[in-house]
Amino acid sequence: MTDAASFVEETVIEPPADPSVARDALRSAAVYAIGGALPRAISLLTVPIYTRVVMPAQYGAFSLLVTIAGGVTVLFSLGMESVFMRVYFQLDTDKARQSDFVNTVWIGLIAFPLIAGTTVGLIAWPLIPHAARFTGFELLLAFVGAAVNVGANIVPLSVLRAEQRLRAFLTFSTIATLSIAGLSLLFVAGFRWGVLGWLVATILAYLVTLVTGLRIVPFRRPSRIDLDHVRQLVRLGVPLVPHMAAQWALQVADRIVIAGIVSASALGVYSLASNIGLPVLMLVQSVNYAFMPTYARAGARRASRSELERTVVMHATIVAFIAMACALLAPPFISVLAGSSYGAAGPLVPWIALGYAFFGLYCIPMNGLTLGAGQTKFVPVCSLLGAGANIGLLYLFVPSGGIRAAAIAAALAYAVLLAAVFVYAWRPENPVRYRWGQLTVIFAVVLGVYASGRLTTSEHGGITAFLVRVAWVAAAVPLVLLARPGTRTRLRASLLGWLS
Repeated sequence: MTDAASFVEETVIEPPADPSVARDALRSAAVYAIGGALPRAISLLTVPIYTRVVMPAQYGAFSLLVTIAGGVTVLFSLGMESVFMRVYFQLDTDKARQSDFVNTVWIGLIAFPLIAGTTVGLIAWPLIPHAARFTGFELLLAFVGAAVNVGANIVPLSVLRAEQRLRAFLTFSTIATLSIAGLSLLFVAGFRWGVLGWLVATILAYLVTLVTGLRIVPFRRPSRIDLDHVRQLVRLGVPLVPHMAAQWALQVADRIVIAGIVSASALGVYSLASNIGLPVLMLVQSVNYAFMPTYARAGARRASRSELERTVVMHATIVAFIAMACALLAPPFISVLAGSSYGAAGPLVPWIALGYAFFGLYCIPMNGLTLGAGQTKFVPVCSLLGAGANIGLLYLFVPSGGIRAAAIAAALAYAVLLAAVFVYAWRPENPVRYRWGQLTVIFAVVLGVYASGRLTTSEHGGITAFLVRVAWVAAAVPLVLLARPGTRTRLRASLLGWLS
């Protein structure tokens, strides 16, 4: 008994991770994933309605305006969503100052985007040619919608994530989603207003979202306008605007570029593969939102080094597992769901999933830079390298390699982004450190499971192949857990205690 106990004592190098931390992070990630999946699910359910009441040209015009509004939203947000949490936690010991900071930022994010969006929209209105796919008035409404979106979402979502108020987050996300879906159906399908109905419904829905946010995260008139911390926030956030714009371009560039290179049918196959791989991006973003408070606490020196190191291992493990599961399950799923005409989409998804895995891993050093070290100056350079690599590889290899080359190019571009940020983040003030031994073992297990699933089944094996790969994904869970030293130590201690 004594020998066994002393052996266990020597083996345990550090206290095991608190299981409640992992549970809280996974619960947060699940809630954020539901909040992100809900609008996509409702969007898919309403597609049959819209396609019966809206002509393809109108649908295309609206899609183009949505894409433009997405880029405008990035500009109007001033990068604040990525760095808000750092300043918020710095003020955690002074609740009155923290409240003044939150409400001052909220006033600015309501007023500035609305003034800027209206001004730019009015200037651009007369410049839109008559042959364009949308009118100047519609572009103005898209700009106003983007402005209201910024004011309605950034502050309440950032506060709810920082405080881990999951029920309130889910309530806020559900009301926002149902408002957009319900009002869009009313104005587009009910009133038959077409593109104009979509735009009006979007603005009204964002106003409903703003009112909801003001109630869930109560707005209080600040006792003093906290310009000092707002300047700090702007100084950290503005350098991230080119970075976020490059991220936006990186996510849409492949389809925009290859549309002018490959055939319409090939573009359709690639679009299907992209849509099937999109849940990986959504899930890794949700996981990142769940772990961001830990990185922000580390930046405010309120998290221990061991806690942050365990968070990094857990963060990377979940990202790798999500990407592996999608890469393994998507090809047979497509063969069952879409049939032979879309069979070429299956082999593309693993590359798309790999790219999103690189993006998920990139969030780790990125969080260390922005939330931990408060460094954002050269982040746009890294993002522009990734976006530039993507566009360059697409033009270089897609004409000869087709859509498979496009998927590989996207993965390589995200790898460039990860490498660039990782090198830039390797600085003493960044609190993030990596347990390379644990990470190497975990990545080897994930790759081994993926290879085993590929070797034992066919990508076009139908439902049988899909079920076998589901079994491999399920087997990966205990294998990944066993790869963690803490789990092995606890099992060894239990075994030795039982034997003694």
